[in-house]
Amino acid sequence: MNDWAVYRLDYNANEFLVEKGLSKEKADHLAAMYIGRGHHQHYWVDKQPPHGQDFHRMLKEMLDSGSTSKIALRVLTSQGATHEQCLNALTQCTSMTVEECQALLDESIGN
Repeated sequence: MNDWAVYRLDYNANEFLVEKGLSKEKADHLAAMYIGRGHHQHYWVDKQPPHGQDFHRMLKEMLDSGSTSKIALRVLTSQGATHEQCLNALTQCTSMTVEECQALLDESIGN
C-alpha cells in the first residue's frame, strides 16, 4: 500500500513533508538517497497521516503542551494540513479573530 512518506528536519527544527504516497520500499530508498548526499539535515520515513486527520485536535494538543502557535502550524503542514485546514484549526483552538489567525498563519507558513 502506498501510504508512506519521507520527511525532513531542517537546521531550525522545522519538519517538512518531502514526498508522500510511496510504498515502504520507495520511501526507504528516497530517504537513503537524500541521506547519502551528505546533507546535515535529518530525513526519515513514516506512515502518512490518515486521510481526514483531526488537525484541530493535533493543534490543541500541541498548544496545550506549550508549543508556540508558529511551531504547531509548521508541524501541521508537515503532516499534510492545507492552508485552509490550518486556518480552521487555529480559529477553533484560539480566541483570535479570523483576521488575526490568517495573519499568524501567513507569517508562520506563508500563503
